[in-house]
Amino acid sequence: MVTACTKGGKGLRMEPQKMPKKKLKKDETQVELPVKYPIDDLLVKPSADDPVFSKRPPLSTDFRVPIDSVGDLLMVWDFCLSFGRLLCLSPFSLSDLENAICNKESNLILLVEIHAAFFHLLIKDQSEYFTFVQNKKRTRKVTLVTWADYLGDFLEMMGKEEFSCKLSTVRRGHYGLIDPGLKLKILRELVNEAITTSALREKLDERIDQQQALAAAKREDARKNREEQRLNMEGVSENGINHTSAAQNGNENVKDQHEGKEQKGLEQFFFKQDERWENVSEKTPGNKNGATICTTESSWERQIL
Repeated sequence: MVTACTKGGKGLRMEPQKMPKKKLKKDETQVELPVKYPIDDLLVKPSADDPVFSKRPPLSTDFRVPIDSVGDLLMVWDFCLSFGRLLCLSPFSLSDLENAICNKESNLILLVEIHAAFFHLLIKDQSEYFTFVQNKKRTRKVTLVTWADYLGDFLEMMGKEEFSCKLSTVRRGHYGLIDPGLKLKILRELVNEAITTSALREKLDERIDQQQALAAAKREDARKNREEQRLNMEGVSENGINHTSAAQNGNENVKDQHEGKEQKGLEQFFFKQDERWENVSEKTPGNKNGATICTTESSWERQIL
């Protein structure tokens, strides 16, 4: 976008004009710049296999979990996707997590992997859970067989009434019989404990620094764009003023030329009259008194009139 200087009824006026787009030749293709990561979420372009949404889809209300547990479901799923690399978890869909929560089986692979990932993170951080497990003298790894024991230790450590009443059910290996809402509450508590670990705090600080760097880069780009627009505006304004000054100088030069010609014409006229006066004075007979001069002056005056 550039601006042009046009002459209106009240002087110069700045009007925006669009720059014409350069047409590509037949053998030329538009080259896309590579994306530099990390990048702002709003700048991420959809991939080729992403569905095209012409309009916003309707809100989904057909959840299998209780409606008051949908928030916990979304929070746990988003946390696992956001920190999947730190937790060593592969990505999974929201519907996969919901179906696993509502399933009555006790050893579903997805739920076992999620719980084991949280337990490993808490033990590695040597948190309160690590001390509690050590007091239980558990030396075995979290596996498909032992994960229920680690889950029981976590529920016992939390000491909440709603968890304590299901502690025996979990230790007997009947995790699948727990209400889906309570399963999500347990996962929510695991997320809250995971946030306090040093590994996750470092990851959060790293991402905050990245976001601040992105924001600073965007502000710098915006400042450069504003500066470039200001310089373009000043350049256009100076060009318009120069054109106006040139036009005014041209008009003044023409006026001076006309005045000079008129002045020169008057000078030539008076010069010729002086010559004629001298010639008449020399050729007029008579004495050298004022009669001859008066005759010549009256003739000169008549020519002037």
